[in-house]
Amino acid sequence: MSEVVAMSVGPKKAEEQLRSAMGKGADKAIHVVTDEDLEPLNVAKLFQSVLKEVGELFCPFFRYQIIDSLTSTAFIL
Repeated sequence: MSEVVAMSVGPKKAEEQLRSAMGKGADKAIHVVTDEDLEPLNVAKLFQSVLKEVGELFCPFFRYQIIDSLTSTAFIL
């Protein structure tokens, strides 16, 4: 793996998490900005499209503070 890419799907305030990932060594950050409540399948499809572009090993780590139902996104991927 040549680089670490951090990705977030969510509102503008999610940039804080991406900055934190960059500070911890991520090489790039991708932010899909949306204020909509997305279903896990839709989030997984967004991650899948990024995976096709990145073309590298993709290992998702999820951190949800409010919406517990989105923890199924990792299993869908």
